[in-house]
This record gives sequence, C-alpha cells and structure tokens, in this order.
Amino acid sequence: MKRYLRIASLILVVIIVLSGCSSVRGGGWLPHTGYFYEYDTQELVTLDRPTEYTELSEKKSTFGFTCKVYDVVYDEYGYVESYDVKGNLTYIDHEKGIKISGEIVDGGGDDLFGIFQAEGTLNGRECTINVEAADWGEPGENDTFYIEAYGTGFYYYNYGTVGGGNIQIQEAKEAK
Repeated sequence: MKRYLRIASLILVVIIVLSGCSSVRGGGWLPHTGYFYEYDTQELVTLDRPTEYTELSEKKSTFGFTCKVYDVVYDEYGYVESYDVKGNLTYIDHEKGIKISGEIVDGGGDDLFGIFQAEGTLNGRECTINVEAADWGEPGENDTFYIEAYGTGFYYYNYGTVGGGNIQIQEAKEAK
C-alpha cells in the first residue's frame, strides 16, 4: 500500500511541477549500494550504509539519465493538458550486480527537482522505475538522487547525496 501511495504522490507532483521544467539530466555515483527485496524468497539483501566516503570505493552505484519535456499544451485555465516526455536512464549497483535501464515515459520538474517514471528492466526483468533528482548547486554540490524499481516479485531502491557527478535542471524559459 505504501508503494502505491508513493506512486500516486509522484504522479501528482509531476503534474503540479511539470510546467516549470524542460529538461532534467545528470550522472554520477552514490557512495553506497541500495536495497533489494525478493518477494518470493522473503529475503532482504542489504548492506549497512557507511558514513565515510573513504570506505566506499568498491561499493558505489553509478547512474546517468536525461529527461526532456516536449510539446506542453495548457488548457484555458493555465493547467497542463498534455505533454510528451522523452529520455532514458541507466543505473548500476556494482556491489550487487544490479543493472537498471529504461525509457522515460512521464516526468517533469521545477527549478530544483526532477521527477520521472520509466519503464525498463532490472537485470532483464521488466520493471517500473521512479526517480527523484535534486539540483542543490553547481557543480553537483549536495545534489541528491533517489531511485526505486519494482516488478513482479521484487523491489529495489537507493538514495542519497551524489558523491561525484552533477544533476542539472533546465527551466522551460531557458531551454533551447
């Protein structure tokens, strides 16, 4: 139930903030691996999250994505009526051997946050992917990244401050 509430709130936030953003893109690494849960085995595979970056060189998760909003159409009251979103995502948890990739099907953002949903695979298994990325400064200062992927029988997530890399949000008025 918690997962469905998160998805519903994600869709609501995407609708609310969509008009202020034309692209969200980024790449980098998180200084720890994520959490993977297999429903059929009732097994939670996790690692303690170290707080020191020096302990983490072999435990990184890397990511790259681009999400662009096209053809935003507003209704007579100024609300978003329709839009097209294109982009892709690749994420690798090197410790667990998990690769997530997908094509972005919905998303948007404002001047600080990018939120999008993709359909793709986690190690070849079909899944839905939700991502929230925040651009807190340049270049990449305190940027944050959250990913969750779920499908039949499994759930994976990871989050944190980007240890290296950058997330950039480009507002619609600045887009080229």
